[in-house]
Amino acid sequence: MKAIARLENIITQLEDSKIPFLYYILIFISSLTLRNFLEIFSDTARVPFRLFPETSNIFFAASYSIAISFTHYYVFWLFTFLALAIFFSLLTKTNIIVILKTSFSFSLIITITPLFDLLITKGKGWEIAYAHPKSIFELLPLPKILTPGMWVTALTAAFLTFVYCKIKTHKWTRGLWGVAILYSLLTFLSALPVVIRANHPLQIIRVLLIAIFFELIFILFLVNKVHFKAVYKDLRWLRVIHYASMFFFGILISRHALMKSIGANLPSFLLTVIAFILSWVGATMLNDVEDYKIDLRSNRDRALVNNVFSKSELISCSLWLFLAAAIFALGVNFQTSFFTVLIIGNSCLYSLPPLRLKRVPIFSKLFIAFSSLALVILGYLFAGGEILQFPQVVTWYFIIFVTLAMNLIDLKDFEGDKQAGIKTLPVIFGARKAKIATGIFLLTAYCALALVLLDLRILLPAAILGVIQVILINRKAFREKWVLLTHLAGMIALFFYLNSSFWLK
Repeated sequence: MKAIARLENIITQLEDSKIPFLYYILIFISSLTLRNFLEIFSDTARVPFRLFPETSNIFFAASYSIAISFTHYYVFWLFTFLALAIFFSLLTKTNIIVILKTSFSFSLIITITPLFDLLITKGKGWEIAYAHPKSIFELLPLPKILTPGMWVTALTAAFLTFVYCKIKTHKWTRGLWGVAILYSLLTFLSALPVVIRANHPLQIIRVLLIAIFFELIFILFLVNKVHFKAVYKDLRWLRVIHYASMFFFGILISRHALMKSIGANLPSFLLTVIAFILSWVGATMLNDVEDYKIDLRSNRDRALVNNVFSKSELISCSLWLFLAAAIFALGVNFQTSFFTVLIIGNSCLYSLPPLRLKRVPIFSKLFIAFSSLALVILGYLFAGGEILQFPQVVTWYFIIFVTLAMNLIDLKDFEGDKQAGIKTLPVIFGARKAKIATGIFLLTAYCALALVLLDLRILLPAAILGVIQVILINRKAFREKWVLLTHLAGMIALFFYLNSSFWLK
């Protein structure tokens, strides 16, 4: 009992709220790095670490192999610790940040496995690998691939889990439930490649990154439900769907079936979507900071206007989201990460001072259109296309017609932009003339798409849709929602056509 009391005192000190949470994260990363270093010496693959000349045949292969292996380990343990934190938070009804502080503090125990194995084998070590069972009986009651170091680590983790859950709940049964959760999760993870049917570390990384995203979303929900709901409310879902549709459009103009292309690379597709959503949320946060005075008049339901967030909180969150977006996109490949950064950069050029190009009439919408074009190109690349073979006519279509049509987004903010001195079309020419011009721009863009795709069968439906949009835009009580819904309905119809044998043949 004295040992448990002493451990409880240690845990209380570890959970000290005065210690910055960043320190706990750094401890966790440091523990993972040390574990990776120690595991090098028990790895039978023996990937060379020495410096090779750039002309060497294995220069890129060696670097790639090491990078993928280490990234795999980092992602694996991050997923594991986050999963345990979620389970233990729900089990003990303890704040999840407190759980993470404790688990990150004890993360050094994962170095026991390679260290113990190296010590008892006098430096030779045992291969630390996944199990590849042909049946569940090869995993139960314990996986057959456990090394002595794994045994010691597992027993240590089980003891700490039992004590922690017992301390937090004052119930022995909760301690046993905690051990059962730990055992189940680690047994599941021991055969992860078989469970997810992945044969390459990169495939495992992608699946784990997707899982980590949902873990982080759930953790953020647990940490602050008010902030989480406010971010969800401010997403501008109709605009999100529009930009996502640009990615689908890129796949279809490559003349590949939509669902077949996505199904063949589902983890990569999901990571691309995650990267886009994170970058979008980050961009809208920065835009809301700079549009605060405008939103006081035009968008009074924004989280910043209602003091749910402070400006400094939104700026800090946006930077973290941009970083996360680039990392998740990098899980697909460098190209996806580059295009993600490109789209983020466009939003910054458009929204942020000192340039804040949204103040420049018409020209500023080129950056929004360019972001849409970047997503189209990304979809084209996702389907296996080459960027130098991307149809130039589509590029010019976005530069000219989509740029003009994007003036639609200024109609809703007319009063706020006018008060803030933002020179949009409605502010310069008045709301009535701007509505007429924007309606014509949108109608022209719809009709021009038939010429761009060299398919006159869609000209009449496009013209009808454009006329409907002109009517909706020029209603006395303008509602952007109905214009966007009509636009998305037209996009869906277009996708069904482009995904049919009429286009794909």
